[in-house]
Amino acid sequence: MQALLWIALGVIAAYTVFILAPAIVFYRVIFTRRKDMSMTEPTFRDEGYAPYEEPMKAAYAFVRQQPCRPLSMKAGDGAELHGVFYDAGSANTAVLLHGYNASPAPIFGLQAKYLYQSGFNVAFLYQRGHGESGGVSTLGCKESQDLLDWIPRLLAETDTKQILLYGLSMGCATVALASDRLDPGVVKGMVLDCGFTSAYDQLAWEMKKRHMPVFLIGPLLSGWARRFLGIDIKRSTTGSLSETTVPALFFHGEQDKTVPIAQGRANFEACASDKTWLSSDAAGHVLCYPSRQDACERQLAEFIERYFS
Repeated sequence: MQALLWIALGVIAAYTVFILAPAIVFYRVIFTRRKDMSMTEPTFRDEGYAPYEEPMKAAYAFVRQQPCRPLSMKAGDGAELHGVFYDAGSANTAVLLHGYNASPAPIFGLQAKYLYQSGFNVAFLYQRGHGESGGVSTLGCKESQDLLDWIPRLLAETDTKQILLYGLSMGCATVALASDRLDPGVVKGMVLDCGFTSAYDQLAWEMKKRHMPVFLIGPLLSGWARRFLGIDIKRSTTGSLSETTVPALFFHGEQDKTVPIAQGRANFEACASDKTWLSSDAAGHVLCYPSRQDACERQLAEFIERYFS
């Protein structure tokens, strides 16, 4: 009897140390408020940015020199959301949605400069738990509804008549999860850049890289997210994309170690609307556009000419 007790205690201890504790830490790291992301100083922490740092900083500086005003909105659950609107005096607005733990202006400098010079207003939206926006990040789950709530605010508070959505990494998931509920009369196109297929798939990939038992920790994360955040992290972007009618342009780096290109291809294959794919052989995460800037901008120009009046 005593031996059985010691075995039971050993099992409980092992479960706590190797399953429960890592799951708690992982959950808290992912689903807690991140530090404020600066709009004033571009930071390129990953060494993969090195070849593109100077043009990205120059583009960022250009964007910062343009006239802008703050945006704000209260989400359905009360979270205060914020953004910045760069006004080009246009009826076309590009809404740019950044990735996890990233600041929108520096990482989107090249795209924002190109779109602004192409006659688009540019709206940077801070997603939940980033910058001045409240709440905690939900990896696109609640953010997709936030995006749907932002659109009528932009139509009411600016001269916007047509919208281009551009999502990068987690921002891509935000756009994709909302894609089946977008009004194609307003949202004329979307750029989906290196996005994952679900929050769960992305977390599972991160756990595998850390040699964590996904089949044991994954259900805990899913259950806690549903109970404490009210979200389904298994909700798939491919399901939404299979119902969308909004034209889509897909970018992804072949060497992406953060979001495997297989997830980007799965999104592309699922997408039911007019769609175009462009990848970069040498690019890592979020670097398809900088690494093939000319090709991406040619493709983006064709996309804009085709779908924006």
